[in-house]
Amino acid sequence: MALTRRSLLGAGAAAGGAALLAACGTAATTGTAPQEDLSEAPKAEEKTEMVETPVLKISNYHAEEDPRWKALSETFAVGEESLGIKIEATPDRTFDGGVFAKRNTEFAAGEAGVDITYNQVNWALKWGLTGVIEELTPYFAKGPRSKEDYFAGELVNWSWGPNLYGVPFQSGGEVFHVNKDLLTQAGVDMPAPDWTYEDLLDISRKLTNEEDNKWALVIYQNYVFYMMGTWMYNFGGQILNDTKDKALYGTDPLSLEGAQFNIDLALVHKVIPPAELGIEFPAGTYHIENQIVAMENNGIYRHNGIRPHLGEALDFLPPPKGLDQRVTVLGNAYSILSLSEAKDLAWDFLMWFHSDESMLETPHFGSIAWPPVIEYATHPTWLEPFKGTRVTDVVDVWISGGHDAMIVPEGSEAWGIDIEWTRKAISGEVTVPEAFRSSAEEMNVLFSNRPAEWAMS
Repeated sequence: MALTRRSLLGAGAAAGGAALLAACGTAATTGTAPQEDLSEAPKAEEKTEMVETPVLKISNYHAEEDPRWKALSETFAVGEESLGIKIEATPDRTFDGGVFAKRNTEFAAGEAGVDITYNQVNWALKWGLTGVIEELTPYFAKGPRSKEDYFAGELVNWSWGPNLYGVPFQSGGEVFHVNKDLLTQAGVDMPAPDWTYEDLLDISRKLTNEEDNKWALVIYQNYVFYMMGTWMYNFGGQILNDTKDKALYGTDPLSLEGAQFNIDLALVHKVIPPAELGIEFPAGTYHIENQIVAMENNGIYRHNGIRPHLGEALDFLPPPKGLDQRVTVLGNAYSILSLSEAKDLAWDFLMWFHSDESMLETPHFGSIAWPPVIEYATHPTWLEPFKGTRVTDVVDVWISGGHDAMIVPEGSEAWGIDIEWTRKAISGEVTVPEAFRSSAEEMNVLFSNRPAEWAMS
């Protein structure tokens, strides 16, 4: 991209700043002529134009004590220089929905606490459908990026029909993290990227030795909206109908077959460490870091925590191939608040944020999980720490087979139903057919209460 320092504002700081202020609907500040000094001969009138530096307020994904705050702050500083603006970042990172409530309260009061808010996939549609955030499709007409520059499966997470409510600032998604040393010790070769579920089961049996407390696999976030959904898709199943107002996975035989295979790995084949082992790990570490399992099915973000423990033994695989080879692509986005008075400036920033200067010349690598722009997701600068691994095989499947995280306007309410019943199935409390039938039935009751104006067009 040809986005370099100040290129978005044109040549010259004063001229660029004035143009930007006009675009944002804000009048530039202009100085008045100096007072006449009567002790001297009159002079020709002079005018000095003062241009305010535009301010952009951004809800920051990280808390100030998070090391990633520093990396992102340094990136913002480069953006300030390039765009000729001042960025005020607010540490809004919470897991309790506090930011969601804050934005709703501000909107109800007719205020925009920030211009750009960080967004989560379980918030975005409700915000979009209630007018809290901007629909961004028209902004892409300004360029320089297009929707095609991003992972298609990721954009679905921020979309409702043709409407897009967020531009992802970090993507990535699902992967099998692999300890190659444990594979070697078990006499198992690293599988090909198009490995099958039969391959997975065969390998898992060879990797499991209960007496030595060695297990093949652990699956985290194993719910229909994330990992479990991929197993359903790859067995040829359907999760929701096209208009996303009916859950199909509870009665769809192929979805149930994928879920049954997933859960049987623990309950029947016993290649997943049982919960009753009660293993306690050092703080911040999990099964794979402690050599308990050879593979971890989780999000790519986990590589940062695993690498210091496995070093060059860490490698990556996409989920196995069944009737299809799909994978969840999932991240976080920035959204522009509908009540912001700096919408055009906010868009200019988002486009700069996904420019060469930002993505390749700033500490971005330390602040996001994976680039959301395909161009950078496969760039040598980003792949440098992954030399000798097969991470590009995973990225290839993100591009070709990425799917969303069962995104519906009900967000956390829908996910809560999913989590409750999937856990009952995984624990063996209820059968797979019973659990997912009950889950889908409750989901459909929830959908039946959806406001008519939220129907997907």
